[in-house]
Amino acid sequence: MGTDGPGILQGSLQMDLQSVITHICNVDFDAFFENKFDPSKNILTRKMFEKHLDEILDYIKIYEGSLIWGEKRVAYQVLGHFVLLTGAKISSSMKEKLLKATDFDHERYLWPDFWTEDRKLILNEFRDKIINHKPGKVQYFE
Repeated sequence: MGTDGPGILQGSLQMDLQSVITHICNVDFDAFFENKFDPSKNILTRKMFEKHLDEILDYIKIYEGSLIWGEKRVAYQVLGHFVLLTGAKISSSMKEKLLKATDFDHERYLWPDFWTEDRKLILNEFRDKIINHKPGKVQYFE
């Protein structure tokens, strides 16, 4: 699992998960990636994402048994990104899993000093968006 920076989506596992999620939703990854932050061009809708959410969760469950807590955490962080991006409705238990996966205390010692403060800031901002998430409200976060 390579990491290219302190952002939620910066890394090879994160990119792979985005690709798998778009594939499950029957969306072309390249078209999605190119336009995901333009609401008029974003091809992954809330309806599409919610329709395939159970399949996505089934896929993410492979990380549940991972010996590497970081992979499980990353999978839920990427899932949270898609929830925000599509405005999807999620259960309170799912929200709790997303919040647990974005708790900086779980990864405080995994980051090099030059990224630690940035990562903490990014995770806290991401957590705030998850806490305040309302179904139907699209929020962009990278």
